[in-house]
Amino acid sequence: MKTDDLSGALQRVAQFADERSGAIRMKLEKNEIKVSSSSTETGESEDSIETKYDSDPIAIGFNSQYLLDFLKVSNGGEVKLEFKDGQSAGQMRPDDAKDDFKYRYIVMPMRI
Repeated sequence: MKTDDLSGALQRVAQFADERSGAIRMKLEKNEIKVSSSSTETGESEDSIETKYDSDPIAIGFNSQYLLDFLKVSNGGEVKLEFKDGQSAGQMRPDDAKDDFKYRYIVMPMRI
């Protein structure tokens, strides 16, 4: 998935997230990721991104700032998101074959 697409969706949705927790929900469905957030003070927001995904649907919550921090340093291009289920840590990696520096970003989920 393109870094800019995911970053843009997260930034738009994070504006409506709870100010203290920054919690957003990611729902992975067939060929789509839906990113949403809600707050009693600011309302709610949802954005969707087309992506390759053909496994069982998963809903998982994260602190939006942690995801945005990874995307800021991932040099644009493509990123891979890897999730086992809605309660386990997620793994994010740059999906750039020409990058000499390989790394993983592990982020713990939140209960929403």
